[in-house]
Amino acid sequence: MSLIERGPARTVAFAGYVMLVMGLMAVAMADPNHPRLGFFIASLAICLPTMVPALPVFYVALAAVWGLTGADNGGMTWPVTAAYVSAVGLIGMGNGSIVRLGLRRHRQHA
Repeated sequence: MSLIERGPARTVAFAGYVMLVMGLMAVAMADPNHPRLGFFIASLAICLPTMVPALPVFYVALAAVWGLTGADNGGMTWPVTAAYVSAVGLIGMGNGSIVRLGLRRHRQHA
């Protein structure tokens, strides 16, 4: 089922949710050496429940980005920001899939 088949209201809501999650993380990690923790926590919190099983991968993959770029020792920081934003975007899309499956099951049982 494509995004268009779901209807415009759901598509806009889904896109808005993913953009919100990514926007919060972009603000939080604009300077990875000085993250804005309120925005960071908010972004992670609204990524629940998919964030829970994704958390180990989230931290291991992002730690690798920190190490590869040397951002913690004065290296490039934009790859770290991009990696965090991309990670929560993917997790947000996973949440959208969970909601879609839940709605489909609800309609089948109704």
